[in-house]
Amino acid sequence: MPRIAYLFTSFPKLSEQFFLREVIELRAQGVQVDVYSMWRGGADSSAGAVTHMLFLDWLRILPELFYWLCLRPLVICQISFLLCRRYGSWTNCGENILGLLFAVRFARSIRRKNYDFSHACWATSPGMSAYVLRRLIEQKFTLEAHAYDVFRDGGDALIKDKLTAAHAVRSSTESTAQVLRTLKGAREHPQIHTIRRGLGKIPVYQERLAQKGALHVLSVGRLIEKKGYSKELEIFSTWLRQGIDFLATIIGEGPMHRLLVAKIKELGLEDRVTLIGKLPYTEVETYYKSADLFLFTGSISKSGDRDGFPNVIAEAMSYSLPVFSTAVAGTTEVIRHGETGYIVDLQDVDLAAAAIYEQMQMPESILTASRNAHQWVRDFFNVSTNIKQLSNALWCENSRDQG
Repeated sequence: MPRIAYLFTSFPKLSEQFFLREVIELRAQGVQVDVYSMWRGGADSSAGAVTHMLFLDWLRILPELFYWLCLRPLVICQISFLLCRRYGSWTNCGENILGLLFAVRFARSIRRKNYDFSHACWATSPGMSAYVLRRLIEQKFTLEAHAYDVFRDGGDALIKDKLTAAHAVRSSTESTAQVLRTLKGAREHPQIHTIRRGLGKIPVYQERLAQKGALHVLSVGRLIEKKGYSKELEIFSTWLRQGIDFLATIIGEGPMHRLLVAKIKELGLEDRVTLIGKLPYTEVETYYKSADLFLFTGSISKSGDRDGFPNVIAEAMSYSLPVFSTAVAGTTEVIRHGETGYIVDLQDVDLAAAAIYEQMQMPESILTASRNAHQWVRDFFNVSTNIKQLSNALWCENSRDQG
């Protein structure tokens, strides 16, 4: 089995539980995974041992940089020149600098451990670390690129260089994989793979129809622009004006919290909409079990950022909830209108609100869609199956031989 240095920006992270599931499953399948995290994540005993960038590590960066400047002066100069690219945002510039510093600090330690590959979970900071390790110690690496690292502010400024140097690349949606193939200059590229995330525990399908009384709506996700919560509140405002009885719960935290609280008050939705904040997944599950429908109003933000295929949609589908989603990025690869869920067009919010409510009055259609959606999760969103696919595609013996 391969031995992998798995590189994260922050691990474990509550909003990225899919990564934790994947690491646990990789280890269960016999892959030797050592986790490296640039920032300390949350406390979770199931994460196992994690090597974090601690205060003393920051102090060691300068002597390590001097060591590599003496040993690999040309490489350090080339990487420094590469970092002088024009960035779409200062954030992306900082991400790449962080990735460089992390790689410089741990390059000798990683070299001693003789990993088969390093693996970057994003193309930003982790991708830069993997790229630098490739240049400094000839450590082969694999790379993941999914949504914000490809699209936000024009995407990661160095992504083409990272794609070129990577042994193999994984994305979780075909729409993003096609963009990556274009960046590589080929419509078809055998080393760019579409491999979905996955759930470890998939509940048994249950026929669920909205009961009499208030319609319970659930949304889960960070409170950021690309989630489209402002439009979602306008849908709820339309229902309120029309006298429709409903209750909505939004789980998540983020920089838009105050703005959304203000808008809830402005629209008179205080008694109808509740912002819960972030919750552990075990508590989120109780809301999946009690809701009548799941609503995702994702959009493309002003920076170009967008979701690929949000894991929360698959989670809702696994709990037999009917899903209503906008047609953004990779959502339509899974949500086929009337078959596995329903596509919502937010250009006219009043029409969207009416369409959602009317659809919920059609029990046969709702049951068919939720049943098909649950089966899709069982077939294509099982973490055990998808991790086997990931291992075979990125790190199998044949892949190593090609490298």
